[in-house]
Amino acid sequence: MFHLSAVGQLSQRTIDVSLSQLNVTAYIGTQLVPFNGLDNIIQATMKEFHLKASKLFGTITCILRNSVQSQTSLSLHT
Repeated sequence: MFHLSAVGQLSQRTIDVSLSQLNVTAYIGTQLVPFNGLDNIIQATMKEFHLKASKLFGTITCILRNSVQSQTSLSLHT
């Protein structure tokens, strides 16, 4: 049987993993980076994060939709 709590847990894990990927030391170095360079790095990182997170949530939505459809089909046939 489909459990909505499992989807919630999967979503939370997805958020946790995505956020942990941002928690890196890529911005720490021995040289001073000009503001524009740092801003470009941050903007590119945030864009990449947004794309990955959106793709992961799209996958979760597809899994949820398929699970609901499967449960509906099984309910109709029993």
